[in-house]
Amino acid sequence: MYLIYDDLSCLSEPELKARIVDIILQITSNWPERLKCDPETLPAAETDSSLFISVIANLEFFSEVRIEVFREEPIRGLMILCRAVSILLWASQIELRLLAIIGIKASGILLAIRYRIAVDLIENVLDEEPLYNLDQVMDCLIIPAKEPDLGPAGLRAAEAEIDRVVQNDLTRERFYDSVERFEDNVRSQIERATPSIIVEITGRMLMEGIMASEGMIRDTMGETMDREFFGKIMDTFFRHGRRFSNERLGIKRGGRRTTEKFVWTDDRKREFHDKVDGLRHKDGQPLWTFAHKELVDKDFDYRINQWLRSETDLITAPTALWNKAVNAWEGQASDFRRLSAEEKPEAFAMSHAIHLLEFPEIAYSTMKKYFGQGKNVSNRKQCT
Repeated sequence: MYLIYDDLSCLSEPELKARIVDIILQITSNWPERLKCDPETLPAAETDSSLFISVIANLEFFSEVRIEVFREEPIRGLMILCRAVSILLWASQIELRLLAIIGIKASGILLAIRYRIAVDLIENVLDEEPLYNLDQVMDCLIIPAKEPDLGPAGLRAAEAEIDRVVQNDLTRERFYDSVERFEDNVRSQIERATPSIIVEITGRMLMEGIMASEGMIRDTMGETMDREFFGKIMDTFFRHGRRFSNERLGIKRGGRRTTEKFVWTDDRKREFHDKVDGLRHKDGQPLWTFAHKELVDKDFDYRINQWLRSETDLITAPTALWNKAVNAWEGQASDFRRLSAEEKPEAFAMSHAIHLLEFPEIAYSTMKKYFGQGKNVSNRKQCT
């Protein structure tokens, strides 16, 4: 077992090369896709200098180890490289452990997503009712510790619903296609993110290990470690971790903010009012009022639901907002008057407009107030 802090000064050039080749072989067995090395040629690289150089030239981090170092100071260059491959080996071993842990956790989450896709197809394509309560099954799959005794029951329920879908000709292909596209995308994102995340985790663990050893260092060396200094280093790792994560996910941050708080000016209130008023179907009806009427008239048939979401401007509404509206309306389909103010079409139209304008979310009562004030501002502008 090689350690990243091993003393290498006592090793000769052939011994350093032998250690480097052995470590690369171990890395290749853990991360075959990370290194462009032919394992069968690696042993010969210990004694063949040109082959050794060609092998290490294919390492992803070789740009950090200048070839000139090997030419001018072979021993020093080999020691630098040995440290580098030792760290990479450590990272590969950490990744294997992490993936084993993540695999256990992710299995339930991925099954929950497959189950959710299956339920959606059962309700909207087969026009049937699920066999089990969706929320309870999802809790069993995603948070098994919440009710550990229900874990196996949740697993059986999810598999039963999935079996219904894959055994039906109407839903089988759509289910497999949806699952495959989703999980391929998840896998690709994990592969792209893993190297940088491993580097972030390794750095943070090193800092925590050093800080946790403060007492031992003080006892053995009589010195007090500067915890603030290492704390700043850890904060730096955290900041870089967030930045790298945002870059991987395409989350963009603007430059320095010129205002500290979003302010509802008269112009923004007018813009909000006009956006709500402009959400209309092509026949002139308010868009969300039209959607409510169509759903009620068609008895909330999944086909009218799909048509509204694909053939009207409701395609721009957030999925969560649309689902909330449909669930509220279907629950009170027999009596529109029983809908609360927040469940009526005009309330959802306001939330839709807030989303389109990228304004911060606010309570319905506040939206209603600003909508009325925006209407007054708009009327005044028309009169001038």
